[in-house]
Amino acid sequence: MWWVLAECLAQREPSDWVLIIDPMVHALSDLPLRRFADQARETRQVAHLLAAAPSQPVANDRILLDAEGQVRRIQRYYAGTTQVQRHGVICSMLPVTVLHAVDECPIDGLQGLRQALVQQGTPHS
Repeated sequence: MWWVLAECLAQREPSDWVLIIDPMVHALSDLPLRRFADQARETRQVAHLLAAAPSQPVANDRILLDAEGQVRRIQRYYAGTTQVQRHGVICSMLPVTVLHAVDECPIDGLQGLRQALVQQGTPHS
């Protein structure tokens, strides 16, 4: 699949941007894609739209201890409110030149692409 993308990218200008969408992660009908794409181009950074995992009505407590092992604070994180788990990458918006610079084509989708870009040190939001 990535070789097809490579062929398409070869025909693009270096100043072009690419929006890659994974419809398996989220339905496309309610995504704010135009706003997402505009913001990515304005900041001139790679952007990834992440899907939050379905939340369960659970709270997790974290206890913060000082150097002596005494409780200093207890923090409560509520699923879906103060603690959001990432479910996957819905879409990625990036310049064509960034895709040309990826050393190895990720074969496991947008999550793999995101990881490859992070490993390269590519700025993203």
